[in-house]
Amino acid sequence: MTDADPVPVEYMPSSYVLREEAEEVIEKLVGSYLQQGYDPKQDYWWARNTSDIENNIFVIRPV
Repeated sequence: MTDADPVPVEYMPSSYVLREEAEEVIEKLVGSYLQQGYDPKQDYWWARNTSDIENNIFVIRPV
């Protein structure tokens, strides 16, 4: 995982006061994919559908 093409903050659906709030939103998003997981070492969620070549990465960053 790299920060080569991070999503600009203005494209994010919202900001959250608590990390737990952001985690809840991410877990709902990744739940809609066929394959998903969480990498605790790098602290990010990933998701993809079975036929997809690329993974979607979800990261919580303080603003």
